[in-house]
Amino acid sequence: MKLIIQFCAITLILFTACKEGGKGSNERTSAAKEVTYTSFGSEISKEKAITSKEMLSKFESMIAGDTLSVKFASEIKEVILEGKAFVQITSVEELQHYAEDAGKNKEEIAAIVAPKKEFAFEATGVLLKK
Repeated sequence: MKLIIQFCAITLILFTACKEGGKGSNERTSAAKEVTYTSFGSEISKEKAITSKEMLSKFESMIAGDTLSVKFASEIKEVILEGKAFVQITSVEELQHYAEDAGKNKEEIAAIVAPKKEFAFEATGVLLKK
């Protein structure tokens, strides 16, 4: 479960990170160099990885219970992940229970009226740029 939470956090960071500014000369020279990766988990390759934008589009079309085997690359740090993408729905009752456990007041708990849809990803392999 901790692994899922860690990769959810990584995925969330990847999807919500700021866009890069204009391309500088450093980017052009580094693009010409061969990119090497440090591998974690199952051994994977960078071939056939979709972009993080394409991954987000796939997530948005999924519903709770859907699972999708995919490999995607992040443009932020040249991260490539392979594994299973899925959607989790947390019910209003469960969210209210969490809020109660967190010490929220009755008004804050009553304000929770919609379930929470979360994108999740369980990685089987990760490549990080060296």
